[in-house]
Amino acid sequence: MIKIKKQYYPYVVKDLNILIFGDKQLKNFNDLFDSFNKTFFLEITPYNIENLSSFILTNNINMVIVDTIKDKDEIALTLEHILTIQDIKIGLCCIFTDKYRSEKLVNISDIVFTHTVTSDQLLSKLYDVLHTTIELTKVQKETTSKGVYRDAFEVDVMMISEDLYKIAQSIDEGDISDEVFNSLHKHISKVAQIVNGYMMSSDTIKKFIKLFDKFLVNFDKDKVEIKDIEGFEYLARLVEDIAVFLDKYFIQKDFDDIYVVEDSLKNSFEFMKDKFDGKTADEDDSELDFF
Repeated sequence: MIKIKKQYYPYVVKDLNILIFGDKQLKNFNDLFDSFNKTFFLEITPYNIENLSSFILTNNINMVIVDTIKDKDEIALTLEHILTIQDIKIGLCCIFTDKYRSEKLVNISDIVFTHTVTSDQLLSKLYDVLHTTIELTKVQKETTSKGVYRDAFEVDVMMISEDLYKIAQSIDEGDISDEVFNSLHKHISKVAQIVNGYMMSSDTIKKFIKLFDKFLVNFDKDKVEIKDIEGFEYLARLVEDIAVFLDKYFIQKDFDDIYVVEDSLKNSFEFMKDKFDGKTADEDDSELDFF
């Protein structure tokens, strides 16, 4: 999953501003902060604490990371006030042996970590808390810029792709609840809208997504017999295939081998149906060629 987050992270934070409020020890993670639209560093001084609210509002800060062992309660009070005015995310870097730790600041923080956090761990935390702040619909309505619209569309596709990976993982872990299947159907319906509106090169894939959407509407998972539950494993692989397709076609703009993609999706779908229907593999006992 971290590989996926690394790929999408720059898209998630590129329009956001972050403030590192503290002793600047977090400059070890400049590679992560450089992906933000703007990164600000402020030292903990009485003047900066007093003017923290003004600085956050003036510079349209989306996230504040506090990195200090002093004045935390005063900083927490200021941030609590900001949260009543503006939706920002708060991170806290602390030393857990520090007697000056502020429970108030911990309680309002969206992420908490220490200086020993790895770059991948911090990226994952930032990604998880910030990707939900993207207001794609608002971006699309407020601008007529083709470039900005394209970026918003790509982020939308990336979010759907990531959610599909999570759904596949849930199914692999044995979660076949109504919540998971409702989410799957909702996302496949979104994929159908995307391919119908933005894909010009393959009517086959459009038809396949429509067929899969219809399959999910009519599929009764509660009627699957124990001997046929292997079908859920193939369902998870098919969902992953669709996630990969979205990424390759709409994000990487990789239009090569589209016919291979078509065949893979069709074969995966048919193989999954056969498993759920209890059919044997005597017609074709070869493994599916997933892409």
